[in-house]
Amino acid sequence: MKKLSLLPLALLAASALGLTGCASNDHTAAANRGPAVLPAPAGLPASRTVGLTVYRQSTFVGSAIHPTLSLNGQELVTIGSGEVFHARLSPGHYLFEDENKKTGAQFDAKPGEEYYFRVTIVPGVFAGQGEVTLVAPQQGAFDSLKCKPIDRDSIDNKAFR
Repeated sequence: MKKLSLLPLALLAASALGLTGCASNDHTAAANRGPAVLPAPAGLPASRTVGLTVYRQSTFVGSAIHPTLSLNGQELVTIGSGEVFHARLSPGHYLFEDENKKTGAQFDAKPGEEYYFRVTIVPGVFAGQGEVTLVAPQQGAFDSLKCKPIDRDSIDNKAFR
């Protein structure tokens, strides 16, 4: 009588269970999106718009990695080491996150406020990835002064070029 190995069957069952948890729902993703991402209308004073600054301090570790960041589910910018991106937005609810949707923040942007996001590279199994952190305006303003303006071609959302 042959003995049946349960290992192949167990691996198949584990794979099937793992895949069911990976399904995404477009309705859920759409519900998490805020207003369309467009720059604030030109000519409005800063007191009536919202400042968004994204920066990545210059470091050797992870310098070859350029994470793409999104705002309300739309790619906004691909940022390299030592770069900073500034934008003026209209007030509203926003979701800012990394390309893997593992880090970021939701915020209700009010007129006259400034939001600073620091991007750092964290080690991964095969490659590092970007991690986004909302920082205090005082810290973000200080840190971002040490960065160079981002190259125009790295701004994925053409409305912000």
